[in-house]
Amino acid sequence: MIQSNVRFAMCVNLTNNEAITYREVSNVNNANNRSRFKFLLILLSLFIFGAAVLGFAKITTIGTDEAYELLQSRKGDADFVILDVRTPGEYADGHIEGSVNVDFYTETFRDDLNSLDKSKTYLVYCRTGSRSSGALGIMKDLGFRNVFNMAGGITKWQRKYPIVW
Repeated sequence: MIQSNVRFAMCVNLTNNEAITYREVSNVNNANNRSRFKFLLILLSLFIFGAAVLGFAKITTIGTDEAYELLQSRKGDADFVILDVRTPGEYADGHIEGSVNVDFYTETFRDDLNSLDKSKTYLVYCRTGSRSSGALGIMKDLGFRNVFNMAGGITKWQRKYPIVW
């Protein structure tokens, strides 16, 4: 398209040099602006996509059946953590095998979560689901990337699946 405008400018150049020069520069500037706009649009798209992939948390609420399947598929995986956010007393009354207890009600709860590896995948549960939901918000704020919340908590879990003491 620029070549056809330049040819047009050369033809008209014989009669009106100033007008041709202006049209040539104008067309070239428009083409440059379009190229810059396309480049900035691509750059912005890459930035948004990169932020979505690298920076935002994937927080998913799943049922007990899905949680059981997740546990089975990730058994022995060092990058998978089962996080029980109940009190130590509740934890002692029965918990999911292999879980780690971090008490939601302590003053240091946020700091305790912050000390965990944020790149790992977490399955979070409590008694019925209220505290684990609260923990999810904090985990998201702290930069955890992949967290599953078990709806219904240990109360629903133990109706169908085993717990340990």
